[in-house]
Amino acid sequence: MNLSHLKPIPAGALVFVTGPSGSGKTQALSIISDLLPPGGQLAQPSIDLNRPLIDGWNIGPKEAIQRLTAVGLGDPVTWVRTPGELSVGQAQRLALADLLASDGNVIIIDEFLAGLDRLTAKAVAWTTQRAIRKAGKTAVLITANDDLIEDLAPEIVITCNWSPEPVIGTTDDPLPSSTISREISYRKGSTMDWLALKHLHYAAGNPATYHSIHCLDHPECEGPVAVMVLSYPDLHSAARNLATRGRYLTGNQNENAKRVNREVRRMSRIVVVPELRQTGLAARLIREAASKVDCRYIETSTAMGPFTSFCERAGFQSIPQERSRPEGDWVGFLIENSLPAITALSSIALAEWISKLSVRRTRTGRQLIWALYHHLVLHRRTRKKKPSRVPPADDPQWPDAFALAAVRATSRPTYYIMPIKHPESE
Repeated sequence: MNLSHLKPIPAGALVFVTGPSGSGKTQALSIISDLLPPGGQLAQPSIDLNRPLIDGWNIGPKEAIQRLTAVGLGDPVTWVRTPGELSVGQAQRLALADLLASDGNVIIIDEFLAGLDRLTAKAVAWTTQRAIRKAGKTAVLITANDDLIEDLAPEIVITCNWSPEPVIGTTDDPLPSSTISREISYRKGSTMDWLALKHLHYAAGNPATYHSIHCLDHPECEGPVAVMVLSYPDLHSAARNLATRGRYLTGNQNENAKRVNREVRRMSRIVVVPELRQTGLAARLIREAASKVDCRYIETSTAMGPFTSFCERAGFQSIPQERSRPEGDWVGFLIENSLPAITALSSIALAEWISKLSVRRTRTGRQLIWALYHHLVLHRRTRKKKPSRVPPADDPQWPDAFALAAVRATSRPTYYIMPIKHPESE
């Protein structure tokens, strides 16, 4: 095979080698290796395959979450699984996160995205090129599938076709979004759409109220690929009052309530199917819904704020929130009892861990979880300021309470608000 006309590969370049099976891709790789930047160090996997992802690199949970979220593994359910429990697509994303975390500055992946359906492969390809370019690493990706070129936008494309001289070409600059986005369509949804994806959301349970549901569809998928639920807002919010300069502090409580209910909608849930995460769908859905909703503001508060950026990309402004007393007391309890990171992110493991403490500490842990659950959820339904008596362990509300406490254990909520023109209030 003759690649003498191929110039030395510059640092930070993405090289894509494609062609049918047996066409010479492996031989081309051996030649390309000699043209890589001098002094380059090959990235090596380092994650512990026997430990949950959140603990796989032996680093702090927040840094691990940032690594995982950057490649589309952004939900607590996935973080507490071991690599062997992941789907093929998730395993491909984890492998990318592992190589990006390596000290090596050269990434080589043979059989790139082999075994994935084409929709998932295109989504992961676009995520891959973004992550690699952001990390500033040089990459060589080899695969028999040539339908990934547009999403990867490699600086160098080598097409092997059994010829002694493979075809060498280049591509345009990277796309602002995945090719998948061209086929995505928006529609108003129903509670059935939310229920179809509810199991993928990190917060168990349904929203307290529903105002409207918004969806994104793809022609190759049976149900929605993304769903957002807008709810009616809480009447009182210190962060909202700060962001709106006291617009809802008129001195008349009835007028305040009417104005809040008329002008504010709360994004209480948003979820994207795992196969298409990190492709910009969440931000797009928010923008689409915002253009259809008649209100002055859309707001949300999420514990995942420090680990994701889709809210800012959609147009939200962020206001960091201090921990409430129930939340601060709960986190303090975990620190005092030396809770492992993995337990703090798994509601099942969390319940098991608490049950193994002394009787007094078990009772204290459940009291703190119940107080937190009441503060964040129940008081909106019951309108009672003080939590009720802690229910027995078999109460059906406990799974939701533990799930919420697990997420809050390692994160601090962020308040977001997006200004939208409201014709009736001008």
